[in-house]
Amino acid sequence: MILVLLVTWLSACSGKYSNGSNPTGELGSPAPILISTSSPTSSPTASPSQTPTFVNLPTPTPILYTVVQNDNLTNIANKYNITLEELLAANPKVSSQTLTVGTVLTIPTGQESSSPPISTPVPVAIQQLQCFPNQDGSLYCLVLVKNDHPETVQNLTVLIDLEASNGTIINSQTAYSPLDLLPPGKVMPLGVLFAAPVPPGWQPQARLISASRLASVEPQYPSISLLNSLVEVDWGGLNAHITGKATLTASDLKASRVWILGVAYDQGGNVIGFRRWESKNTISPGDQLPFDFMVASLGPQIDHVDLLVEAAR
Repeated sequence: MILVLLVTWLSACSGKYSNGSNPTGELGSPAPILISTSSPTSSPTASPSQTPTFVNLPTPTPILYTVVQNDNLTNIANKYNITLEELLAANPKVSSQTLTVGTVLTIPTGQESSSPPISTPVPVAIQQLQCFPNQDGSLYCLVLVKNDHPETVQNLTVLIDLEASNGTIINSQTAYSPLDLLPPGKVMPLGVLFAAPVPPGWQPQARLISASRLASVEPQYPSISLLNSLVEVDWGGLNAHITGKATLTASDLKASRVWILGVAYDQGGNVIGFRRWESKNTISPGDQLPFDFMVASLGPQIDHVDLLVEAAR
């Protein structure tokens, strides 16, 4: 009887622990706790592997910049530490001539750099650099560039520096092309005005900042030509009167604006002045758009005037 009672008591004790949370059946053994450490530790038991989580990092988001008074493309590019070519590539429909207050530009973002931006323009040839002092003490400088490439060149800008005799930069100005495009084999002047007073002893220097090839001119720039152009230089040789007509040569394209550039040269072939005539009237194929404007010389007498014409949709 005593033996039977002892066996019954032991069975009851065993059933007390059989429903516990310990799967090993060890009395009082707590469940293991996993602690993450910065360095790997050895463990006698294999821990379950975790599936890595891949996070898609956001790509750089372009910044939108609204043009304000006295802005230009070079200053905007320098402000955001990008090259002028990068700014123009991000805004293919914007040119230096159509930059107006309120225009929204896309500023491309990328890896920040503390070094100054370096551009790699198409090596357009700088043929001339002429400066003409004005009576009010200001200085007007003209630079003549030539496109020696088989493709049309766009986005032309030139930096003109005034250097002192010791090499110090007195002043710098960025010159923008008066037309969007420079066709193959053609030359075009760019000009800047240095406000008075200009310190004495200056020497001008010119450096190409930007110039890019245009793969296809049409349909953004319809083909256009001039008819019955007439240049009349006055008796003093300092002004030229230019008249004529412009007509589209393409059969299916219209233009919403036309620019005609008159470039004055002296007897030695030096550029001495230029002026751009503008029309924002829509012109259709077959129409003849009359033009009439004056070009003045900044110094020497005018020997002849060359004309460049450009149409845009």
